[in-house]
Amino acid sequence: MHSPNEALLEKIDNIESEHEDASPELEPPDISEDVEDEEADPGDDTPPPKVRNYPGAEVKTAIDNSVDAFRAAERLDVLNSLVQAWGRLNIIPFERLAEALTTKDALAIAETVRSIADWATEAQKALPHNENK
Repeated sequence: MHSPNEALLEKIDNIESEHEDASPELEPPDISEDVEDEEADPGDDTPPPKVRNYPGAEVKTAIDNSVDAFRAAERLDVLNSLVQAWGRLNIIPFERLAEALTTKDALAIAETVRSIADWATEAQKALPHNENK
């Protein structure tokens, strides 16, 4: 089993590998603004250079999901975590799930659904015998 950091790095590597054919390229820098001071300002909020064809949105989503999981683990409240997870899953109509399984994300979605089902099966084993149906 991977550590959370290794899992995130592997996820980002997979995302980038899927987009290798797009050949990421740096866009030309925006030099339209006059630069008064040649030294770099440590508080400078200049955005980083843009990379064309880089799956930035997918990488950001992977990082956001990893940070969310890390924060949830820090303040683990089992009931609250389960209620939030159920609330997120319960709002997905099965028609939308079926539709999503026809997109480029179909394999990842199917893998995630299987992981959720496996987790639920194991969780049921922890229930007291009279609760297990």
